Order: sequence, then C-alpha cells, then structure tokens
Amino acid sequence: MKNIITYTQETFMNFDEFPFTSVDSLILSSAAYVHFPDIIPEVTSWKGIRLQELYCAEYFEEMFHNIPLLEDTKQLFFALAASPRFRNIRIMGYTEQFDLTTEKQFSAVTFQIQPDLYYIAFRGTDSTLIGWKEDFNMTFVSGVPAQLEAVRYLNDVAGRTTGPLYVGGHSKGGNLAIYAAAFCEPDVQERIVSIYNNDGPGFLEDVIASSGYQTICDRIQ
Repeated sequence: MKNIITYTQETFMNFDEFPFTSVDSLILSSAAYVHFPDIIPEVTSWKGIRLQELYCAEYFEEMFHNIPLLEDTKQLFFALAASPRFRNIRIMGYTEQFDLTTEKQFSAVTFQIQPDLYYIAFRGTDSTLIGWKEDFNMTFVSGVPAQLEAVRYLNDVAGRTTGPLYVGGHSKGGNLAIYAAAFCEPDVQERIVSIYNNDGPGFLEDVIASSGYQTICDRIQ
C-alpha cells in the first residue's frame, strides 16, 4: 500500500489532465474499506459529499474501526483528503450490510469522479466471522447474498446516474465487481468502461460460461 500512498501524495493532476488509471482504481477500492460515517446523510444519499469534507477528527473512530491494514488505510485516506486529484471526488450511495441469517457481509460506495463519471467500489472481506464464512461459501456456491446484492446495487447506481461507469474492488470486492457487471441489466453493461478485480477470487464454471460474463470479459482488468 505504501506505493499507492506515495502516488496519492505526489500526483497533482486532475482527471481532465491525467485520465483515470488502474492505479486510481486500486486506490478507490482500498478506500472502500473505510466505514464512511452514516451519521452524515450525504454519505448514504445520492447528493454526496466531497471526500475532503470527511477529514474531521470526530469521525475517525467510526471510520477506522475494525478494518484491515489500519495504519496504512488511515495514511491513504489522509493523503486522499489532501490530494488535488482526489479531494473533490464526491462520496455517495454508501451502504454497509450484515445479515447473520443469510451469512451476508456487503458494503459498497460510489465515487463521483467527474459530473458524469463514476467509480463503484465494492468492499472486500472485513475481519468479521460472517465475512470470512461468506468467502468460504463462494468457493462452492454461485450467487451468494453479497454477489446478488452487488448486482442490485450496480443497477441502482446506473438508474441514478448518467455517463460512463467504472466498477471495481479488492479481494472479495473484485469478485463482486465482476459478478455485478456480468449479471446487471444489459443497458447498464453498455455503460461500463472497465471492471477492476484487484486480487479477487475466481468463479465457478457456470458464471464463466454465462452470456453476461462473456459480454463483459474483455473489459476485466
């Protein structure tokens, strides 16, 4: 993570001057591990809030509890809040869901990079038991609750926005990004520019053989 923190600290060009890259995707996928404070209505709404506006000490306890790579994630967020490239990105549509009955651990957030350009980030496995159990379930079941929720979330984001979409995540989040892109509505698929799977687990054969996966497979990075 040190390399992407350095990139965040040293890359000053905005997205008009230096277009979105796979490194930006990894950074936003890593930022999705932050527990964005849902006491701020704009975070969960589709109005959104500038990333820099969340750089407030009173939010930090909620934002950084129970996440992997805690110190690195803090450093990354602080660098994002200071960065002329990232600080004006709007955070919106944040959701975090746990369901013991269905064994679901799901979280996603939408980053508005430019007025008509969005990055949908799915969180990877957290440190909860339910998150690890769902990971295990993914090894022999297609369509676990988090995957189905990712499809619903992507369709919802698309219905609320216009313009190109980037989709991605780290670890389980990368798997969710591909699954959502493969099984979302066809008109949503058409808007997806790239799907970024940062070190995520693979799929059973039935997913790979599906028409939706075959439609988007050449956009997977």
